Amino acid sequence: SGRVKTFHPRAVCANDFFQYEFGTNPFIKHRPPPAGPRGEITHVYAVLATKDGGIDFEVMSREEGEEHRKRYSKSQANEFSPWNTAWDQMALKTPIRRLFKRAPVSVEAQTAAGLDEAAEVGIPQEMPLLSYDDVAPAAPEGSVNLRGNGLGYRLSFSMG
Repeated sequence: SGRVKTFHPRAVCANDFFQYEFGTNPFIKHRPPPAGPRGEITHVYAVLATKDGGIDFEVMSREEGEEHRKRYSKSQANEFSPWNTAWDQMALKTPIRRLFKRAPVSVEAQTAAGLDEAAEVGIPQEMPLLSYDDVAPAAPEGSVNLRGNGLGYRLSFSMG
């Protein structure tokens, strides 16, 4: 929508300085160590800043990431599952998605995000197009007719 200034996902490791707080004065502070090993991932988060100065963030612990994987990943038991080969990248997707739902973005971007979520839990990403044969019968002159088709609604109208 042109209102987002920055959008950053990050992984936090055991040797990083990391603090965050929700509530009336929310903040997030993250500083990786200047040198040495960072350790295992303990949290992942995403931060969104808008052009008008607004900031929002979403944080997820490693434990929450594991619960998400167990609940939503159909392929988690497969050794080649991205949850087993690239845990950090898969875990980062969750706070990104959660934050994205609150972000000031276009309908097209929201639709793309929804389709991606659906695919992850095994729901087909099909967005059927309506053909001429799918159009509902014309409504009486000057009226609008909405008819459910199981996936959405068809709109028909007639002009006088």
